[in-house]
Amino acid sequence: MRKKFLAIGLAGVLLVGGVASGCGSENGIELPSYDQSADQNYNPDLFYRNDMTTYSADPSVLWVPEERDAKYGGYFYMFSTGDADNVKSFGVNRSRNMIDWEYVQTAFLPEKGSWAQNRLYAPECIYDEADGKYYLFFSAAWEGRDNDNLFDSMAEKSEYEQIAAKVREYDLATAQRGIAELRTQFNGEVPAEGYTAKEWEEAKSLLEDYDANMAQPEADDAQKLIWAKDCVLGLKTAHITRKAAVSFVHSIGVAVSESPVGPFKQYTNVEDEEGYNEAAREIGIGHPFFAHEDFYEALSAFEENGETEKYQALKSALPDRMTMIDADPFYDAKTGKKYIYFSSCQPSQEYIFGMQLGENWTDDPLWETLTPLTRYGYKTVDGNEEIDYPKGPSAIEEGPHMMYDSETSSYYMTFSVNGAYEKEYAVGQAIGKSPLGPFEKVPMEEGGLVIASDSLWDHVSGPGHHCFLRYDGKLYIFYQGLYERANPVNNTRGICVDEVKSYVNDAGVKVYNANGPTYAPMPKLGPDARYRNVAEEAQITVNRGENKNALNDGLLNIMTHHDQISEFSATAGKTTITLDFGDYRTIRALMVFNARDIENWFDKIDRVEFDFTAEKDGQRIESTAYIKDLVFNKELYCYEAMEIARPGGSVCVEFNEISVKTIRITIDSDKAFAISEIYVLGK
Repeated sequence: MRKKFLAIGLAGVLLVGGVASGCGSENGIELPSYDQSADQNYNPDLFYRNDMTTYSADPSVLWVPEERDAKYGGYFYMFSTGDADNVKSFGVNRSRNMIDWEYVQTAFLPEKGSWAQNRLYAPECIYDEADGKYYLFFSAAWEGRDNDNLFDSMAEKSEYEQIAAKVREYDLATAQRGIAELRTQFNGEVPAEGYTAKEWEEAKSLLEDYDANMAQPEADDAQKLIWAKDCVLGLKTAHITRKAAVSFVHSIGVAVSESPVGPFKQYTNVEDEEGYNEAAREIGIGHPFFAHEDFYEALSAFEENGETEKYQALKSALPDRMTMIDADPFYDAKTGKKYIYFSSCQPSQEYIFGMQLGENWTDDPLWETLTPLTRYGYKTVDGNEEIDYPKGPSAIEEGPHMMYDSETSSYYMTFSVNGAYEKEYAVGQAIGKSPLGPFEKVPMEEGGLVIASDSLWDHVSGPGHHCFLRYDGKLYIFYQGLYERANPVNNTRGICVDEVKSYVNDAGVKVYNANGPTYAPMPKLGPDARYRNVAEEAQITVNRGENKNALNDGLLNIMTHHDQISEFSATAGKTTITLDFGDYRTIRALMVFNARDIENWFDKIDRVEFDFTAEKDGQRIESTAYIKDLVFNKELYCYEAMEIARPGGSVCVEFNEISVKTIRITIDSDKAFAISEIYVLGK
């Protein structure tokens, strides 16, 4: 119906009707149009909507231009966590418009014997222009290490596992003989040779517990065997430092491909295999790119080699347990150096760390550069001052993403706070002057949240774990949201996208702000989008009202956590807003975004006038067309149960292409009102 109606267009009207004389004539020509905001339908040729048609989470998106890749170029590629708990591979999807994704193939399926067989999370892909390869970083639960011990080196891990394998085969008599043979080493008051005082005391305590258990008259042989095995294993490995992990032992991996769709192959460095680098660590298929033991092994090496500064630097940064998720590779265009960021998991998930990598993405990390960068609930990592971010049931800081801002020579560490399945899941930002900080979070009241939902909203929930992408001069944020939008009760997640803008807040600090989270129609994105928002190029004048610059500054006022983004406001009366392009522009649609807060809404737009030019009977004519009585859909954009707005709604009207020089928007309101932004889709 819409296409047939619009097919008449202005040209058809000109053929059958006269042309009104004079710009702004009350008569004019009524422009055939379709009120996009009148119902739930939208024109996919012009708009998109975050309906989360792709069931997934933790998106990483890159654009592959055709000049780089003749076969796969011209598409956006997305790597993500499948929306399930026990993910065993990563698929890759592609899109031309950033919203409709088609599955391509499995990008990474761990080989047999790989350490990464379960709980593969948060893939992030980066392209290296120097070698023309794609590097896929990810985290996974190390196979066979659920609730396992953590060690000070891979050698100690191997020794412990060999001893444990033998002890598992013991019968009760063998285990008891082993305990008897080892008991004498722990009888004295001074630690035996080869044991620290702590190890020796822990072994003595283990023997005491064993003796007490075995003395229980009701204990049967099956229970005694368990106690005996635990005791003999503890005594045989008393010299090995180990720390109990409180959950899955996650580590970081990397896989490599010459194609954006894969297949990606896990990076290994094994002697006698192709590409072996003798200067780097040996890494087999069963070992992550880096894990807890690698950090502590590096620490020991620094100490043994007398590298005091490196030892102290790593020791001061290294937590007691280092298991990791959400790897974020970052190439610093300013220095040409490579970095990796991740969230630590043990014993709680409250810190984000970063460190420098070598010259190549698969080179050994520079362990001594390990640095804690942010801490959940605090403005800085030292924990001296709390931050005003929303707090959910889970105290989690995760999903880091680094971005360099050349205008301010600053580094922006963006990250997710709270649990991924919580309504309070959101993306915050911290600013530093180097890739490894120190970083300071921007308070929420100063625009510190890049994207977030409101606890009262019923239309958006849990926007977080994001990535940024620059395309065609604009910045976009891809993020996950929860399908249960009102009251999250499950963990089903889908992918969304919105544009990101920056502004200088009241504290004089440049911050980033998503024009979202949105659920209403927004201008179509990507190379297939024929139109873009040209309103920012217009000169705006108003006959009354305040903050006219807010009408085309590109910033939508959606999030409720701060009042940093201004809106145009006017008191009751007849208000006319004029957009002057200086020359004729081809336009196709108009969007007037209502105020964020329901009490500031306008009810309708009384009239929109377009000073246009067209051809009639071989002559170029100039006249005025109009659309009248565009009513804002309050039912669609109001949550009546709470009497609050669902921000981001607009009066949205489309029409056939028209060549326009000036647009006048008139609102005759009997109350004060505000407008967040005006979009004009054109060329």
